Amino acid sequence: MPKCTYPFVSFADESGNVVRPPSTYLPVRVSNPHSDGSVMVYALIDTGADQCAFPESLAVELGHDFQGKGVASEITVGVSGSTDVFLHTFDIDILMPDRKTIFASFENMLISCVPVEIPSLLGVAGCLDHFVVTINYPKLEVTLSY
Repeated sequence: MPKCTYPFVSFADESGNVVRPPSTYLPVRVSNPHSDGSVMVYALIDTGADQCAFPESLAVELGHDFQGKGVASEITVGVSGSTDVFLHTFDIDILMPDRKTIFASFENMLISCVPVEIPSLLGVAGCLDHFVVTINYPKLEVTLSY
């Protein structure tokens, strides 16, 4: 059974002040299957999220016409209430901790994109439901296996 263990990731500002404490972020390469662009981001494992979600800025950076003609939308409910999301297609590579080697890939995933700045989220349907996810808080690490 392939498995990979990741250390928790924290984020700091230019002064070294922690702006996000250590948590279950994974290195992920996200690309638009309809263009050539891709970016590496850290996406938060969110076992409480029904599906994956990306911020509008990521969709636009990769060439999606965020609220363009023909773009499907729906209403989703989260911790902060309900909001409109816009559905866009992405390819996702979950990378190993070295941020170069691919651990798992998902093609043509329909992702809910949110018109506010949120962390990229890896939710259950179509992503986390492929793995056994073990979160070890005392060791500050998360293991994915399938």
